[in-house]
This record gives sequence, structure tokens and C-alpha cells, in this order.
Amino acid sequence: MKNLGIWIFILVLAGCSKQKFKDLEADPEVLNEKQLRESREQVRTFIPNADSSKFRNQVGDCGEVSYKNKDSKYIPYQRFIVLEKNLVLIENQTEQKQFELSWKGACMASWNK
Repeated sequence: MKNLGIWIFILVLAGCSKQKFKDLEADPEVLNEKQLRESREQVRTFIPNADSSKFRNQVGDCGEVSYKNKDSKYIPYQRFIVLEKNLVLIENQTEQKQFELSWKGACMASWNK
């Protein structure tokens, strides 16, 4: 009988923690922060000295990044777009006309809110 009470207590605790986890998953702020982190990680795979990266003005998969180049000189903030998991466009690393068209299509609506 005592063991039954312990098992019920454990199941109740497990159910509570599972519900709390589901609540966190559904929280828009948590999901938004997760998307921002994932986008930053994707950008870091496309730049040298990824540990030196600094981000600003990020809205979803679009934003600006500054980093050190191979000569350890800081590159000023440049716009970036994460189009897919392994497809990132960084201003001045992409043909300018193509970058501008992609930026207008993917980012302008988010940035103008």
C-alpha cells in the first residue's frame, strides 16, 4: 500500500513537470528566442572567427552581424538573411543585387513593423 502511494506521488509530479514543459514550448517568447538563437548559429557557420560575432537588430531570420575576418580585423555590421538551414546570405559576401532582392522579399515586411 505504501509503494502504491509513492508511485501515485511520482506520477503526479511527472505529470506536472510535463505540463510545465508543454507550457514553455507554447510560449511565443520562448519560441521566438529559440528561433533567434538558431538563426545566429546558422550565420556563425558562414563567417570566420564565429566566436567574435556580434548581432543586432535581429527580427526572425534577418538582422545584422559584425565579426572578425581571417586577419582578426572587425568587419562592420552587415545585414544577413537565413533563408534555410544551410543557406545564409550575408551582405558583401553575396552579389549586391541578389542580396537586395532577397532582403526585400524575406525581411522588409518584418523590419517595417
